[in-house]
Amino acid sequence: VLVSRGGKRSWLVNMEEKVELHATPPRVKPRNTVGAGDALLAAVANQITLGKPPTDWLRCGIETGTAATQLQAGKLPKS
Repeated sequence: VLVSRGGKRSWLVNMEEKVELHATPPRVKPRNTVGAGDALLAAVANQITLGKPPTDWLRCGIETGTAATQLQAGKLPKS
């Protein structure tokens, strides 16, 4: 389960990996928030596909979602 809460703490729970993680994104002045949650989810899915550990899943997801808020609408953060 992955819960994105914008600028608040996000949660990642994975029973198979026996992890329950949370992370708060850095404070930034958002330029555009549309798609930031989708960017977070895509980054987490990519980390899973790459075989990375769950801590990397959430870290990379938070970084990518935050980066997405700094871009113009329609632009994607680099992975």
